[in-house]
Amino acid sequence: MKKYKKDKYSDKENFNMNFDFDNLDFEWVGEAIKKSVNSVVSSFSKGYKKDLPAIKDPAVCVQKPVEREKYQLLRIGAILVAMTLFAIGMEQIGYPGFESKFFGFLILAGGAVPPVLMWKLSSHYKRLSINYSRYRRELGSNTIISIKDLASAVSQSEEKTIKDLLYFMKQNYFKQARIVEDDSIFILDIPTFKLYKDKLDKIPHNKNKEVGPVEDINETKADELIKDSEDQLREIIENSKMIEDLDFKTKINPLIENTKDIINIVKKYPDKALNLNKFADFYLPTAAKLVESYQEFESLDTDDIKIRKFMEEIKGSIEKIAEAFDKIKVDLIADKAMDVKTDMDTIDLILKQEGLTEGDFS
Repeated sequence: MKKYKKDKYSDKENFNMNFDFDNLDFEWVGEAIKKSVNSVVSSFSKGYKKDLPAIKDPAVCVQKPVEREKYQLLRIGAILVAMTLFAIGMEQIGYPGFESKFFGFLILAGGAVPPVLMWKLSSHYKRLSINYSRYRRELGSNTIISIKDLASAVSQSEEKTIKDLLYFMKQNYFKQARIVEDDSIFILDIPTFKLYKDKLDKIPHNKNKEVGPVEDINETKADELIKDSEDQLREIIENSKMIEDLDFKTKINPLIENTKDIINIVKKYPDKALNLNKFADFYLPTAAKLVESYQEFESLDTDDIKIRKFMEEIKGSIEKIAEAFDKIKVDLIADKAMDVKTDMDTIDLILKQEGLTEGDFS
């Protein structure tokens, strides 16, 4: 460790001349980092599942379309218009004179047209409102799906389904969506579309029809996440090896182990990568930067109060992130654990029914 210090900072006085620590408020920086990381970690367990799927992201997909309100208002309007025209027509018929009666009958005869048209339009908006909900439900946590699957979900033709999707895209409900592969594939967001284009560019033009975008893109997401995460993890491990503080090593070890577990889960279940955007893009890079910063400050070998306080702030943040990674890991295998728990409960119930439990043997 001493050799490393000497190599990296061979002239400590010169380093201080170039980087004046007295001009930096380390207490403020440490507190800012701690608050930032702790805030993200505390909100993660609450919003992790509901925020990550693209279909539930307001920046990708509108959560409450106005079509439902439109069809309700149109139906109310149709009833009011019909009642108003009927009242006017009856009133005109009640007046003496041929012209008034003729005008009254004309209103009654023609007055049915606007309410009928309004009712028909309301039915159109009602269908769109119901279909929009079904499309989102069919997508689930996916960002790419076949038009055939969406058409099946709403029990209508693929042509009509495409018209629906184009309408929602024009209304900016599906804000980043694309329809590709000769109107056979629906892509929900921009990152997935970029992956699709990258995949397509690597395939000869005359073989484009052979690509399987749904499966390939899911695998590509998993591969990219695994590669980026392993790179960040190596950086964390390398920097942690140069740290002498045993207390810090004790706190960094759970983070390293939890990260390894998360990567292994994604390797086993590639579809889980869809739920790890924040982990790969923010949490792990933040952890790597904090470990690197701690190693650099420790290598200064200084007793400066502000620097020491900053190091303690980093240490606390690392501990919080390790706890968050543990929650992520549990979240990822929750559905598998639930299946196992269900199987165990079922077996236990059958054993009891058959009189094969331990108590029955005794």
